Amino acid sequence: MILFQMDLTQILGMGFLCVSVIWIIHTSLEKRANEKRNIWFDEDPEAQSDDQFYQALRKELYAEDGGFNTSCQPMQASAGHGMQEEKTRLLHAPGPVLVSLDKDRSQDLPLNRDHLILGKSRSQCDIVLSGDTISRKHARIERRMDGYYVTDLFSTNGTFLDGHRLESGQAVAMKDGAQLTIASTHFRVSIPEQAA
Repeated sequence: MILFQMDLTQILGMGFLCVSVIWIIHTSLEKRANEKRNIWFDEDPEAQSDDQFYQALRKELYAEDGGFNTSCQPMQASAGHGMQEEKTRLLHAPGPVLVSLDKDRSQDLPLNRDHLILGKSRSQCDIVLSGDTISRKHARIERRMDGYYVTDLFSTNGTFLDGHRLESGQAVAMKDGAQLTIASTHFRVSIPEQAA
């Protein structure tokens, strides 16, 4: 009986209210599930605007005149070969390297360029790291006159140097032997004296 006494505007208003309540319940349950797992996924709906932001940032920082350098294939950071092969390779590698402390999740990463972007985006990063907690463009490592610096690129789960979370956008010097954590992937910084 009440249904027949309501006009179309009231029916649409009730429908909108019901959909809004369902959406609020859904998002709060999804947030609670992610908090229980203690994982923040970097799959936001504004990915395109993030990509445009980082392209503009990289263009400004590196004075590039358009797009990313596609002449180099990204280095895949996946589980490496045996420990002995890794030790042998490191002994013969004269340059700086990020030594993986999680051999099952990533391999050692040579710092063989003056500017490196680390993240999970294959098209926009120089070094591709896998994992749900890694942001598309997570961090930048660059060589300057006085050494190597790391900068967090506004990542969701942060970049840590010796246990301290880096402030996004601020370059911090990396010293030999320091521990670098990108989200939940751990590395030891190895910078020979001649490379510093």
